[in-house]
Amino acid sequence: MSERLLLAEPRSLDYPFSIAGDGRAALTLGDDHVRDMIEQVLFTAPGERVMLPDFGCGLLTLVFEPNSELLAASTELLVRSSLQRWLGDLIDVRTAKVLAIDSTLLVVIEYVSLDGVIQGPGHSGEDLEGGFTQGGWTGPLMPDHRRYNTESFQTAGAFLLGRVTYAIWAAYWPTVTDESDVIAAR
Repeated sequence: MSERLLLAEPRSLDYPFSIAGDGRAALTLGDDHVRDMIEQVLFTAPGERVMLPDFGCGLLTLVFEPNSELLAASTELLVRSSLQRWLGDLIDVRTAKVLAIDSTLLVVIEYVSLDGVIQGPGHSGEDLEGGFTQGGWTGPLMPDHRRYNTESFQTAGAFLLGRVTYAIWAAYWPTVTDESDVIAAR
């Protein structure tokens, strides 16, 4: 990652708080910051923060509770509702599963960031806005990405595109002449 890219992204204090090698407070970027916020919600007990007494999920309070399917089911509801309440404007929780396995309560969370940005997925020069130099990041995933797009185009009635994506698509797709290409045919 280039130094220019690092300076362009918003930085936040890392969690848990620590001192970086330069003697300043450690900072974090993007997805790592979202994971940090999820940890804060999950491991903060309600009542622990004076200014936000309702904040948190309180998972740590369950450490010595007897494990059961009932505890797992209620914890699953608690985790999902806490994340929705405190981070609902930043993430969409797709899956919140809690499994009671022997003496372990396993919490699995799958979420999607709602920042609305998927920059430069196709190739390195696709979208350099803001100094972004990591274009083409979907290259290793392209067969699956192409399959997904093909399936989506066959069933969708319309697509809502952002300004940059529209400009890229408007320039590219009219040049595709392969009649068997499902996307170009639409």
